[in-house]
Amino acid sequence: TAQQQRQLASAVKNAREMALLPYGTR
Repeated sequence: TAQQQRQLASAVKNAREMALLPYGTR
């Protein structure tokens, strides 16, 4: 559903930000 897609997109975005955080702080 659209809601699931939105949840998935936000989860992917969240994971990407979490992965980028360590590199950005260095």
